[in-house]
Order: sequence, then C-alpha cells, then structure tokens
Amino acid sequence: MLVVESRMPFEPDIIVTNRDAHDLALVVDVKTQLADVVAAEQQLRRYMFGMGCPVGILVTPRTLRLYRDRYKEYGEDSVELVGEFPIETLFATAVAARQGFDLENAVQSWLERLADGEKLSALPEPLRSALQAHVIPALARGEIRAARPRWRPTGT
Repeated sequence: MLVVESRMPFEPDIIVTNRDAHDLALVVDVKTQLADVVAAEQQLRRYMFGMGCPVGILVTPRTLRLYRDRYKEYGEDSVELVGEFPIETLFATAVAARQGFDLENAVQSWLERLADGEKLSALPEPLRSALQAHVIPALARGEIRAARPRWRPTGT
C-alpha cells in the first residue's frame, strides 16, 4: 500500500501589500511553537520567491527571524536570513494567552504601530537597525492585514 504524506500549503499569517501595485511587500509567519526551524524557514523562503516578495519575517514567542530576497540568484536561495533577534518580552501578553490568534493579533498590532511611527528606541540595537533597513520601508508603502480569517476556538 502506498502512503502519501500530505503537506499543507504554506499560508502566511500577515501580509503587507503595496498600496499602488497591490503586490506583496512583506509576509509574516507566526508560530506559537516551532519544532522544525529549517522546515519553516524553507516554506517561507519558497513562498517569498514564488510570490516575488522581498521581505519576510518568521515570529515565535522568543525570536524574530528576518529574511530578505537579495535577488542574487534565481530561486529561493536568493532569500537570505538577515538575522535572528530575541523578542521574548515584546509579545509576552499574547504568549501568556497561549492562543495562536492572540500572538498573530499582537504581531499585526505591533507592525501597525511601527507603520504609524512608533519609536524604535525601546528596541535593542541589532533589531532596531534591521527593522529600519528592511521592514519600515515595506510598511511605509503598504497596507497591513491578516492573510486569512482568524477564528477563535469558540467560533467568535
């Protein structure tokens, strides 16, 4: 008997689209638990390349991993890790709720505040510089929204 492993297609949790061109400027994948960083990274990189998205973020309760398509090669290998940054206190309230949609909402709210000009001075320097160089420009030109409906377990 042949057993076929079924894989769910990758769907980001948050997207930022350019207001004028309606193409993707940023994709965000939010994981409350991450057992396989390599697989999650590969899915995000593949999605970024396939959709022509220049910036991607992988968020867990403890880290933010930032990716940029450098357009050096043709393929997902052109998407490189800019850096991995500790963020344990940034979304502590959402993590305490233990619900994926709470963390997704917290990350989206944080991106919206960054787009509205929230000061980055409270963030540690490596993260601040990376956000200023890669994320803030995408947010400035874009519209932030959930990539799909978020349903609570109770259906509300």
